[in-house]
Amino acid sequence: LAAALLAAACAPGLRSPRALKTECGATSDFRYCLHADASGKASDTVLYYLHGSGQSEKAWGKWPLADDLVSRFREKGLAAPTVITVSFGKLWLLRERRAAPDAGLFERFVDEVMPHVEARTGQPRRRLVWGMSMGGFNAAQLLLKRPELWVAGVLSCPAVTVLSPFASPEELRAYIGRTHAEPSKVNWMLAQSRKAFPTQQAWERHDPLRLAQSGASLPPMLIEGGDEDEWGVHEGSRRLSEALAEHGQKVRFETVPRGRHCVVDADRVLGFLLKAGSS
Repeated sequence: LAAALLAAACAPGLRSPRALKTECGATSDFRYCLHADASGKASDTVLYYLHGSGQSEKAWGKWPLADDLVSRFREKGLAAPTVITVSFGKLWLLRERRAAPDAGLFERFVDEVMPHVEARTGQPRRRLVWGMSMGGFNAAQLLLKRPELWVAGVLSCPAVTVLSPFASPEELRAYIGRTHAEPSKVNWMLAQSRKAFPTQQAWERHDPLRLAQSGASLPPMLIEGGDEDEWGVHEGSRRLSEALAEHGQKVRFETVPRGRHCVVDADRVLGFLLKAGSS
């Protein structure tokens, strides 16, 4: 979509005893938390979790599914990945410097943020990334532009649509009619997109549907979402999956039946992360 600034209203995960040891910190303009297995068992894998709009670096630690991830790895006798959460605020996009005068978080994330937090976790052998909603858009930027950094990625309800920020009224009406998205949400989404990407050219350099056609070798991805998503982004998730598959990428597309925005299938996502993080 045109710009991925959607809230991640996530379904609760499976309940389990608290299994995390969390350490948080901040620099002058970003905050982070490191969530490690409380057993102290060391892992050479990290999972970057990118939050949805309106959330923060503390979102992961509040989610029961965070404990479930640790439990899944422990059941296999493995150390769970250290989960790294980063936030520049409630709304932020990984835009390249050339997108707009106030852009450049993409380069900063890769060149500054990742080395900063990994100096605290230790150099990982594997990196995974999981993004939801706005974070799904951001994760797509990382996976599609810097695939060599990742072994796998999950995009849950990613804010990806076939609409340009500069879509015509006719295109907007057709989108709402097809997807049954709520008009007020779509209009807000497009307004935020135009602020982030002031020209069509800037948008095209970040449009995941275009980036998926680059032909680069990409890591395996799981893309999922609910078929009753009120922002209409499930259509974009499907189109992104189709574009990746057409270019020979390893992609798995899954639908949560009757799912609203960012209701996830915990078993499916955790199973994918367990396989990717232990191979």
